[in-house]
Amino acid sequence: MHYVWMITINLSREDSSASVWLLVGAIDGDLQRYLQRCCVLLARDKRLTKPLAQALVPAVVADTKGSWMLLSEVSEHIKPHIDPAPILASWYRLADSSIEGNYNSSSM
Repeated sequence: MHYVWMITINLSREDSSASVWLLVGAIDGDLQRYLQRCCVLLARDKRLTKPLAQALVPAVVADTKGSWMLLSEVSEHIKPHIDPAPILASWYRLADSSIEGNYNSSSM
């Protein structure tokens, strides 16, 4: 729990890329409520910044565990800094692979 808080605080620093990758690798359903609280506090202090958005997009595109959850929590606060094109492309790619996977497993 404290680990997530320390990493989340690092997200507001200029070089937040490493922190984002550490955080999204550690996020699971149990940590979601702590992540929500951290994001609310950081947003209130205006510490969710453009470097966070720039570091988060590659994590989402790589479909790193927790990256979509982190995106959902911070996107409201860093919306002007997020390029939606790679995120939408990743979303559609995941949707297509999911549909294809369901089709292949049901035809066996």
